[in-house]
Amino acid sequence: VAKLHEQGHALLLFTDFSAASREGMRTLFPSKLVDYTAAAVPILVVAPPDASIVDHLRTLPNAAQLLTESNPRRVATAVDEIVGDEKRWQSLAKGAAEAGMKDFDYKVGFESFRLALQRGLRAGCR
Repeated sequence: VAKLHEQGHALLLFTDFSAASREGMRTLFPSKLVDYTAAAVPILVVAPPDASIVDHLRTLPNAAQLLTESNPRRVATAVDEIVGDEKRWQSLAKGAAEAGMKDFDYKVGFESFRLALQRGLRAGCR
């Protein structure tokens, strides 16, 4: 994560657009987003419109730049736009870090897990 922060100008999270992978993209969440948000560097996510990551990012518009087409020229243009616009770069870097702290922080996750266990015990689950 430290190297990503020090050396990365932007991070690309590219998901598979093939028909064979569509079900996985709809249901699986890319775990590398945890590391990417911790790096506090702008993230460009390229994913099909029905991918689970797209739903997640629609609720966090500053966490990453989202592109729902895999056209190489459009991807290159999006990278150039992020790297070439200091204000946008700063906004995305800050948004990524904030999203990481909100969604992936260990203490927050453990507290959610602990509360779920308590609710289950109170409800009589064993």
